[in-house]
Amino acid sequence: MPKRITNVVILKGGKAEIFRYGHDGRQALELLIGGPAYTDAKIRDTLGWRPGEVLEDVRSAACVDFDRKVLVLGGDFGFIRVDEDVHFVSEWDFTSMLHPYWPGWTLIYAWEQAWGLVINYFWTHGLVLPPTLVPMAEQGHPLSAEVRRSLEIFTINLEWKEAYAVAPPPARISEEYRDALLTPIEALGYSARATSSDLFFVGDIVGATAAQLDEAEMRLGTRLSLFKDFRRELGLNVPTTLPAFLDKALQEAHGWKLPVELPLEWQDWRRQALG
Repeated sequence: MPKRITNVVILKGGKAEIFRYGHDGRQALELLIGGPAYTDAKIRDTLGWRPGEVLEDVRSAACVDFDRKVLVLGGDFGFIRVDEDVHFVSEWDFTSMLHPYWPGWTLIYAWEQAWGLVINYFWTHGLVLPPTLVPMAEQGHPLSAEVRRSLEIFTINLEWKEAYAVAPPPARISEEYRDALLTPIEALGYSARATSSDLFFVGDIVGATAAQLDEAEMRLGTRLSLFKDFRRELGLNVPTTLPAFLDKALQEAHGWKLPVELPLEWQDWRRQALG
């Protein structure tokens, strides 16, 4: 079984640096949610990360390729699933969550063979990792035909589009958005069961903390869809509220204050709307 370790490879100017974290991959996501420049700057002085010499057989691995603007992600990152049958978050939701913060980059993701995906990426592009790799790398191509086929089947490629861009949110939503905030969730095609009986209006979700949405067991896919509709259908410039550990990292990386504050009159509006 792969080690409960995360490797991140920074590839820049043809030089590859390996970094190691001796636990699951959530700590990598806390860096990656900040985008490429943030990841490159912070990984060297973030507690728990240290330079490594070996790309290990790990549960989670990433390669940040600045030369080609490609982010390669492999494994479960302690966030997607714990085994082949139990899903926390779908692979598509996972890549969709990160992509807005990597403008102009391509994301490649596969759950299977975390370290193998990174090695295969280097091999495909004729790149060289530091010399002390896992023993298999000493034998010609490091991956078997069976592993390469599984990577092809399970790999997601996501090209960045301008539509993914997320602008910095306002500190407070203005009164002009009263009608948008008072829109019932069901009017956007979502059932109360998909959100929570207490989260009846758009404003309830926009104003909720990440911890509150976690407690309501709102799935990441639902959050991504909801906030996309808030922006597209209602013109509310608010970023998706991610699970609490990532929402905190997002605030630290981008300097945003979340959740966005609702108008001071919000509670009065809500009571009036409920009659």
